[in-house]
This record gives sequence, C-alpha cells and structure tokens, in this order.
Amino acid sequence: MIKLIVSDLDGTLFDENHQLNEVTAAAIRKANSAGIRFMVATGRGKGNVLPYFEKAGIACAKILVNGAMFLNEKNELEHSVPMKHEDVRMLYDLITSYDIALQIFYSEGVACTDPEKMKQEFKQRLKEKLHMEEETLDAMIREGSFCRFDHTIDDLDAFLHAYPMVYKLEAFVNDEHVVREIREKLKDMKHVEVSNSVADNIEITDTHAQKGWMLEKVLKRMGLTKDEVVTIGDSMNDMTMISGFPNSYAMGNACEDIKRAAVYQAPFNYENGVARVIEDILAGRHL
Repeated sequence: MIKLIVSDLDGTLFDENHQLNEVTAAAIRKANSAGIRFMVATGRGKGNVLPYFEKAGIACAKILVNGAMFLNEKNELEHSVPMKHEDVRMLYDLITSYDIALQIFYSEGVACTDPEKMKQEFKQRLKEKLHMEEETLDAMIREGSFCRFDHTIDDLDAFLHAYPMVYKLEAFVNDEHVVREIREKLKDMKHVEVSNSVADNIEITDTHAQKGWMLEKVLKRMGLTKDEVVTIGDSMNDMTMISGFPNSYAMGNACEDIKRAAVYQAPFNYENGVARVIEDILAGRHL
C-alpha cells in the first residue's frame, strides 16, 4: 500500500511555467485526504519552495538543495549535510575563473557572486530554450523568487565566516564545452556530488547530500519501507531516488537516463503528469 508520494518540482510537479497549478494542488490535497502523505524533493532552497505550498494550503515535508536539507511538515530543519569549507573554496575559485555567476545555497538563503549577471543569463536562457516572453519571465522572477538573492558575495572568506553552513553551489553555463571541461576537473573530487537539474547547469553538494540518500534516512524515521513510497522525477539530480526505489516514475519529459532507471513512466509535466499519477494511485491502478 502506498503511504507516501515524493516528487521533484521543476520539470515534474511544476508545470511549464514553473508553477504549482490548481489541478496538481487539488490532487495532492486529495491524496492527503485519503491518508497518503506528500513530500517535496528538489534542488531549490527553502525560500524558493515554501511560498508555493503555503499559497496552495499544503503542509508537506521537504527535501531541499538536492538532499542537503530536510524540513518537516512544520518547516523545521531536522537534518542537514553541509559542505566542507575547503571544497567550497576550491569550487568557488574554479567556477568563477570562467567568468560564470555562481550561486551558493546557505543556512540563511541563497547568495550570488553577480546577481545582475545571473538574472540576465537566466532570462536569456529561457527566451532561447522555451521561447518565453519578457513579461512572463519578469513575473517568474517577481512571484517565484528566481534570481532574488539574500546576499552578494564579494569576499568568500568573509562570507564563510558569517555563514559557515553552505549546502550547495550552482552555476548555469550556456557553453557545452565549458560544462564538460568543468565536470572533467571535478570528477576526481572525493567529497562532492556533481549533478544537474537541467542540461546546462552544474549543481554541487557534499557527496552524502543526495535526494535518495536523504529520503532513506527520512523513511526510517517515519517507519516506512521503500515499497510504500512512490518517487517521481525528471533530471539527473533525481537519480538516487529513482534508481533506488521500486515504485519510481520518470516524467514524459525526463532525460533518457532517468527514463531507463525508472520502473514506470508518467505523462509530461505540462500534462499535469504528477496529478495523473496520484489519480492512478488513488484508483488502485498500476500500484
């Protein structure tokens, strides 16, 4: 019997406009009413997740920043896996040497080395890849907290002294050659996990901060087995919660590696795929 549904956000639970629409929110509430709990597992940080669920009136636990943080249903931090400062310094020097804006997820929010550069690159990427209009992009930034940072990093050592708990580094890189080059330089680092949520980004956490690993810890606390859980995702940062769980779903828009690893396939995110999976579970189909 399924007792918990765990879903990624972007490309999975959220629609093509990166929103939690009412169709999906209603399905989550329906699952809750039937005694099935819901949990988020995302690369996003707290400030860019909580507003969506508060607006929808949904209280749920959250695995954040790719498994580096776990918040319970009251949004209280129960477990975290911060990065080692020596790794942060090395990664910071490497990535910024390419003149790339870097964002750092830390205990108090998200910091950035160059907020304006990050904002302009974010908008340009979505214009080119998704053909989104300027007005829509501005609304995403305004309402969804995209490219809104709590701190600008001018001096990394001063930042680490003030905010020692760093959970993830993330950069968006439009040049595929640079992405490959950075990944090649990172492959021998023993203490970090390198993944991505979209094709042109790099996300780096401590090696023990992965969605699937955090989920396993949480399940033990909840007294649940893997057979009682459904996991749903679309990108490489979902791999550990897809390949390691028997009731796993890849979205129709998922990358090929996730599709190969998953047991089931869901419809596309723009087809309200997670809502349709929830309806199937409630109706006793598939599982």
